[in-house]
Amino acid sequence: MRRKAFWRTTIVLAGLLMTAACTTETATSPVAEAPVARGHAVRFTAASAGPVTAETAYSASSLGALMPQFQIKPIETANENNTTSALAAFSNGLQVMQFLRGSNGRVGEVFGVSENIVGPNGERLGMTFRQARVSHGSCRMGGELWTDMAICPAPGTRNVFLVFAVPQYRGPLDKLPPPAELDGAELQRIVWRPA
Repeated sequence: MRRKAFWRTTIVLAGLLMTAACTTETATSPVAEAPVARGHAVRFTAASAGPVTAETAYSASSLGALMPQFQIKPIETANENNTTSALAAFSNGLQVMQFLRGSNGRVGEVFGVSENIVGPNGERLGMTFRQARVSHGSCRMGGELWTDMAICPAPGTRNVFLVFAVPQYRGPLDKLPPPAELDGAELQRIVWRPA
């Protein structure tokens, strides 16, 4: 009799633990719905883009010393207004971050361009606008080379921006799509600027 009671109690406890574990995984932030990153995860915050800060020198050797797990190589990339030379961090042949030259020989902007990047609130590339929980009113449509992109400050920051692709939008270039359309836009890159 004691043995049966023991097993009943064990089964009930196991069920409760499994329910609690499931609830914990899905209850909170956008991270629960984010794509799974492979390789080295790098967090962007208001203070830094991974190990890169406002004081980081713009050079392959400086960036390589900060991030020895990545290969740093020169590339061409597009910011909102033009194409420009930049440096990029690669992991297993795939681009993870792009670094644009700023003033005084320092890094000016960092673009997170892979699922390995984690935004200040757990944002990851591939998430929808709705999953990232961004306020529609804080966003604007991009200009020049980013005309089909919605650019929004990451909640709680003024220097980290989430760039969402809105490829089907055919409205005025200076106006955001309606909220229902914008909600499905996909996060393409996370942009960090020195504060």
